[in-house]
Amino acid sequence: MLRNYFSRKELEIKNTLQHICDMHVSKVSLKNIIKEHPFVAISFLFVLYLLKNIFLVLDIADLNVIVLLVTMVIHSGIVFMVYRRKINPLPHLLVWYGILILSLVISTMIFDYSWDGQIYHQVTVLHLKNGWNPFYSHAPKSTVSLYNDCYPKFTELFGSIFSSICNNIEVGKAYNIVFIMITFCYALRYTGQYHKNKLAVLVLSIFFVINPVVVAQFFTYLVDGFMGMTIIILFFACIYFEQEHDIKDIIIIIATSIFALNTKFTGFICGIVLIGYIFRQFILKRYKQMTTLIVSGAIILALGVFFAGFNPYVTNFRDFGHPFYPLFGENKIDIIYTINMPKNLLPMHPIQRFFSLFLLDYEKDNLPFNPLKITKLSSHGVPDLRTGGFGVFLAEIFIFISIIVFLSMKNNQGRYKAVFFPVLLLAAISIIMPENWWARYIPYFWYLFGFFIIVSNYSNKQSKILFFILLLIIVINNVSFFAFNTANAIKFTAEFKQCIAEIKKSKHDTVHLILGIENFNYAYAEKMMFYNVDKDIIFIINSEAPVNKGVYLSAIRDWY
Repeated sequence: MLRNYFSRKELEIKNTLQHICDMHVSKVSLKNIIKEHPFVAISFLFVLYLLKNIFLVLDIADLNVIVLLVTMVIHSGIVFMVYRRKINPLPHLLVWYGILILSLVISTMIFDYSWDGQIYHQVTVLHLKNGWNPFYSHAPKSTVSLYNDCYPKFTELFGSIFSSICNNIEVGKAYNIVFIMITFCYALRYTGQYHKNKLAVLVLSIFFVINPVVVAQFFTYLVDGFMGMTIIILFFACIYFEQEHDIKDIIIIIATSIFALNTKFTGFICGIVLIGYIFRQFILKRYKQMTTLIVSGAIILALGVFFAGFNPYVTNFRDFGHPFYPLFGENKIDIIYTINMPKNLLPMHPIQRFFSLFLLDYEKDNLPFNPLKITKLSSHGVPDLRTGGFGVFLAEIFIFISIIVFLSMKNNQGRYKAVFFPVLLLAAISIIMPENWWARYIPYFWYLFGFFIIVSNYSNKQSKILFFILLLIIVINNVSFFAFNTANAIKFTAEFKQCIAEIKKSKHDTVHLILGIENFNYAYAEKMMFYNVDKDIIFIINSEAPVNKGVYLSAIRDWY
């Protein structure tokens, strides 16, 4: 009798354990991982950023391994607490850490060849890596120390943590890969609401995320594409908060807004997005959601400006009288009209400048559907293209999307109503930006087209034909940004490594490296150290020196 009793109990326990395992396994699906990945990833980055700032406030600037380890412990605890009794969080954590590690590895393979990336962003990363604490001191003196001091530093702090741990400056630009994966997950989830065909969902999501600004800067420290991704993630979080009222979406709203504020001054555009959605809740009489968003805005200001943003916003106001110095305030520095704006745009009205995104320089050979425009694709091989920054075929993309929307509007009004508000808000924040002729200042503008591509119906024959033509144009236009810039970066990487190898073989104990412009010496010296160049490197700045043993697209003109 006892044997039968224990046998029954043993069977019950086995069945219970199997039921628990089956429950967890059933919950761990690709669809679920895609849905939850944005929260798992962003919560990690949020904890990492806040913890790094806490260490800086405590004047502890060099314990990045401890920062990372404590972040992993806290983050794992948060994820297990949030998902307890719902899903097995372990696969979600494994996916996140797998993506993070892969992003870090890929980033080391291809060097950042952008000028701003090397002479400004990497310099800031190296100062932070070497112990500079922006809460209590100014950046070491250099020709760009003003910008190191006065500009926001979220991506640089991210880069300094991982570059100090891995001892490789290139690892720090992994944020581009991390955020494109988050954006891709949101795009897959959102597209799945409108299309049942899995291949269609995949294709439409890919075309949503291959923003020309993002893919052009993919292997650089430039932050414009990253900024665009933080803003569209904010939009998605607001959309899903409206639908599901999930606290996880509020955390994403707060985190991405703080990231945006502390990436560029233009990150304050997140405030307009949040105010837009607060106003929308008021109109729809959703007062509880409105109150939640208002409280979120207060938290964003407190943490994003007065804590994590103490440098630059508080320090800029204290030292220079304006939180956005040196772009505003007394003795402001004009970096747009005097340095960066193409001369042909200077006499134009601001509206004309904006439409140069579509019509480039208003010459006849840039009119839509001119086949000779394909010869200008090589201009896409610049990570911060000034004229036509969304591509030479943006006008054609706009025209085809407009026709598709017109054809499918009659029977799919509900779909377009769903995206009307985010599209209207995206258009508004793009138009009000003073420098909206330069794609890098409105990188989120591409997603306006992306929303229309996602919600349109391609069931009838006409729409299908137009859709395939549209996809072909987008492939040519957008992928060329990635192809040309990646090819340039790969060539730069190969030639730089070859230069290092030759310097290492040199019989001289002291090597003189001639640069055409200063401040590249920080990034180049770091690479020499990483590749164990056992020489005394002396940098000589000479912009008139002839190029002899130079490196492709670098400031190196010669060495001896």
